[in-house]
Amino acid sequence: MRHFLFIASSLIVLILSLLCGCHDREPLDADGQLTFSRDTLHMDTLYSERPSSTRTVLVYNRTKDALNIQKIHLLHGVEKGFHINVDGRSGQTFENIIIPAGDSIHIFVEATFQQHLKDSPQLLTDSILFHFRNRSQVLRIEAWCYNIDQEDVLIIDQDYELMAQRPLYIRDSLVVREGATLTLAPGAHLLLGDRAHVSIYGTLLSKGVPDNRVLIEGIRRDYLIPSVNYRQVPGQWDYIRFASSSQGNELAYTTIRNGRDGVLCFGQSPLDLKDKIVAMGTIITNMKGRVLSLNQVRSCWINCELSNSLSTTLDISGGATSLLHCTIVNYYAWDKREGMTLKYTIAEGEEVGQSSLIVKNTLVDGARSVVRIAGKDPMGGEIELDEKMVQRTSFIYCCLRTAIAENSKGIYTNCLEVKEPADKTYVRVGLDRKNNKMDFIYLFQPWADAPWVKQATKTDITTDILGQTRPQKPTIGAYEPSKQKREEIVP
Repeated sequence: MRHFLFIASSLIVLILSLLCGCHDREPLDADGQLTFSRDTLHMDTLYSERPSSTRTVLVYNRTKDALNIQKIHLLHGVEKGFHINVDGRSGQTFENIIIPAGDSIHIFVEATFQQHLKDSPQLLTDSILFHFRNRSQVLRIEAWCYNIDQEDVLIIDQDYELMAQRPLYIRDSLVVREGATLTLAPGAHLLLGDRAHVSIYGTLLSKGVPDNRVLIEGIRRDYLIPSVNYRQVPGQWDYIRFASSSQGNELAYTTIRNGRDGVLCFGQSPLDLKDKIVAMGTIITNMKGRVLSLNQVRSCWINCELSNSLSTTLDISGGATSLLHCTIVNYYAWDKREGMTLKYTIAEGEEVGQSSLIVKNTLVDGARSVVRIAGKDPMGGEIELDEKMVQRTSFIYCCLRTAIAENSKGIYTNCLEVKEPADKTYVRVGLDRKNNKMDFIYLFQPWADAPWVKQATKTDITTDILGQTRPQKPTIGAYEPSKQKREEIVP
């Protein structure tokens, strides 16, 4: 079945290539050598026992005569794990392949590697050999491979620590039962399949450190288009859910990215006295739904980035939430957005007095500007507050894309309004400036001249999300400014 899919995908690529006019018409080669569309074929970074995507090489005959290639084959056959397909035909050896004068053929390559003795990344190579006119030519193939552990469903019913030696691939679900604790050691890497989810009924302790983060993401490593890897694409797994029974969770220097509905937290009324989640230095980003949803939850977020979602980025419904030195930003560019960057409403059945939102030294920004029309209340911006929750909300030394002066209602203390465009204030905002096209790579670290730099009030938080020391006049948000000059990064 896999070989059938390989042939089918190869034929599709071949048809698209022909429709796009992929034949190159450079000057003919008088020596009669084959020429290739690339000198070396670099495959995607692969995980053991996981098939690669199909990569393509064009082989050109630039002479004035038809060329008969007596034999095409891999140097090591199937031993190394590579497989080839020539113009839609699969096999190990291909004989008497005719390339008309000035024409080309397609070589399709895929790979599936076995587990290796070492868990460190391994460079695997092979070569495609072409024999013709009593000569041979070689095209080198390279790929890096990582060993991984794989589980369809993993149930944690007693305390367990996931170490960093190998990534763990979950095809369906990871469940931590009530009373059990799952600890993710520094450098632990959790890979989630297309419909996979994580459900925490007990406790999750994610123990990343600034220079060795815990990473939770999708498994794909191929390219959506040549300039965009799937590590930048949202919607690759379902969600991480903290159930109402879950308590004592910690997320330290953890990156969670590219899911559908991000992190969902459910509490209960009346609120517990202790925080359900304490997060420090955590990044949750690039979700096809919400990034973080807190429903009747007591939680604390310090030096965290919550960014880029199709729906609401931070959706708070009741509970007691504390945000200190956080960057909450939404410049999602994969589709038309459907929600605010920050939304705070009362939970169903909850008393207003149980709820609170305290936001300090925090940046709330996004692509929706504030619109001011004479004689009317300002519209737009990135913050939505339920009228019932206004008196339960405090913004202190924050930088916010909302109409502060006209709509303060006493909840904003020493706050600034964001008015500058994103490409003037952040290091990366999804755009490859050199080639003037989207690459969906973001770094919401401000430049030194961003208006919220050195505008926070001093706290006992001595470093930022990157481990940089915070000065006497710290910067609003999770990041201290970049130490590089703008012209050193931006072409």
